[in-house]
Amino acid sequence: MAGSDIKTYRGNCHCGAIVFEAEMAEIKAAKACNCSICHKKGYLWLYPEGERLRFVKGSDDSMTGYTFGSGKIKHQFCPTCATPLMARNDDAPPGKRLAHAIQGLNTWDLKIEPFNGAEIGAPYEHPEFKGHLPEAATVEGSSTTLYTGGCHCGRVGVAVASEWPLDKRYEGRTIECNCSICERNAYRWMYPPRQAVTLAGEEADIGRYPFGRRKFDKTFCRVCGVNVSNDRGPEAVAGDWPEANHPVNIRVLRGVDLERLPAVEKYDGWNKLPPAYENP
Repeated sequence: MAGSDIKTYRGNCHCGAIVFEAEMAEIKAAKACNCSICHKKGYLWLYPEGERLRFVKGSDDSMTGYTFGSGKIKHQFCPTCATPLMARNDDAPPGKRLAHAIQGLNTWDLKIEPFNGAEIGAPYEHPEFKGHLPEAATVEGSSTTLYTGGCHCGRVGVAVASEWPLDKRYEGRTIECNCSICERNAYRWMYPPRQAVTLAGEEADIGRYPFGRRKFDKTFCRVCGVNVSNDRGPEAVAGDWPEANHPVNIRVLRGVDLERLPAVEKYDGWNKLPPAYENP
């Protein structure tokens, strides 16, 4: 690979605990895998050839690692903000990175190359939802459609009583946002009212990440790092929007085919949502 083809990219988790630089060819494409963990986390993979990585802040030991199945792949994420960063594979050379963590990279403009990882290995068994049903699902005569799901390892679950089925008939708003946190954590949002959502799990297993105005807590599983919802944060007050609503990451809901939903709204949160984020 010619030296003139190499660029230095900088990436980081949202809270800035982990910052890295990677030398690789210009990023023009990424792979989207449909396996259980990649789907839930919205991964866009980079497989740089001959890449050189160095940590500017933090290290391998600063990240939480999650393995499952054969245990050969370790998925690494920040334990504070849950940004997925990279993966290690025992059977492959190092250098598996996530495009969402790269600073200034417009992933909407990348060529997306699908990869059918779902056919590899044993089928994923969805964990059973063990929480109570949302209030909206228990109202007599309710016409809502109940969906359950959660993280990959099963420690954190979520249930949603949706006003419409989550397919082509869905009339609610769904958003992919490119703000600093939504880009890094690859959320696909829906916006049900609070009484239509239940977040379930031991509190010790539920990570909560507030930032900025601290109106919301981005919730995630501390073990597998899957981002689940946008719960009310420490500065939410009675009567405001975060108190009345509980957005959910559609990626974690069982049986929902994102391709069957109406076209997702792409929201330019990077430029429209204050305060401005400064890349470390």
